[in-house]
Amino acid sequence: MINEIQQKIKKKGYWRVIIRPSQEFYKKDRFELSKLVGVIEKAQVRLRGWHYPYINREGLSCSLQDRVTNWVKCKARVDYWDFSLSGQFSRLLTMREEYYIDEKKEQEIKSDFVFSKYKVKRAKSFLEVVSTVYELTEIYLFAANLAQLGQYTDVDTFEIIIELHDVKNRMLFFWDSFRRDLVEPYIFDGTDNVIRFKDTYKKDELIAKSDSIAIEKAIEIFKYFNWINPSKQMLRGDQKKLLKGTW
Repeated sequence: MINEIQQKIKKKGYWRVIIRPSQEFYKKDRFELSKLVGVIEKAQVRLRGWHYPYINREGLSCSLQDRVTNWVKCKARVDYWDFSLSGQFSRLLTMREEYYIDEKKEQEIKSDFVFSKYKVKRAKSFLEVVSTVYELTEIYLFAANLAQLGQYTDVDTFEIIIELHDVKNRMLFFWDSFRRDLVEPYIFDGTDNVIRFKDTYKKDELIAKSDSIAIEKAIEIFKYFNWINPSKQMLRGDQKKLLKGTW
């Protein structure tokens, strides 16, 4: 079943995330198998209806002996994560834009661009700006929550890997385009079809600045779409709504 879920996620655009202690702090048995789900519950980010990560009790399994796995299929969202005895968290998550945008919505998004119509024609899929900020905020806040747990007392640095897959000819947009829009179409036109980041963070920095790190990472991602100068103030404003529960 796990392979089936993973393959379904990978059929379209998706996020891949790994959070773990840096190699020098690796311990094979940092946690007990029976306590892994409890650790996730303690670190879980609960800012939206779909927690980060979401725990589906029916999809929980410890059959791999060295980790707990969890998956869920819910309408446009297919989600898989695992958490190992070594303290490594891995997640695969569909990009919701792939499933919520039908042909009618696609034409609506494209019609918002008055200029550079020739560029818009290249767009084959989409990435929503605010949703990206939300996703990154939850990723780094969850990492910060993990870092504060007692089992990581000996860990000074954490490694975080973030990947966005199937990004070629993907275009940025806003769901609430009636309130704000982009000056021109920002489309990923790289030769690769993946955006990859592999960063190491000091534990104290991760805990104290997870929200700021998330904003900087969002800006890095948007630059891959040729949006060179997004408003940091605007992105922080969206992030604050999420953190305050007013999104």
